[in-house]
Amino acid sequence: MVTKKNESWSMAISIDTICVNSLAASLACEDVIHKSKGSSLNIKLAGFTSSELRAKYNSTLRSIRAAVDVLDGVVG
Repeated sequence: MVTKKNESWSMAISIDTICVNSLAASLACEDVIHKSKGSSLNIKLAGFTSSELRAKYNSTLRSIRAAVDVLDGVVG
């Protein structure tokens, strides 16, 4: 895939889990759009460059991973 300099980068992540609300709450400080429906959490990320998109992706996944670790400890 080749993008022009003025084109933005975007990606979507879909997660199926029984802890949709908890994972959605973990994204409160992230610069993403998220929607939940049933047991599915859909997340959309966008950036002006591939580096910006990668940084948002990494930050988003770290937030989700932290929430999952906490839930594992509580619900376990």
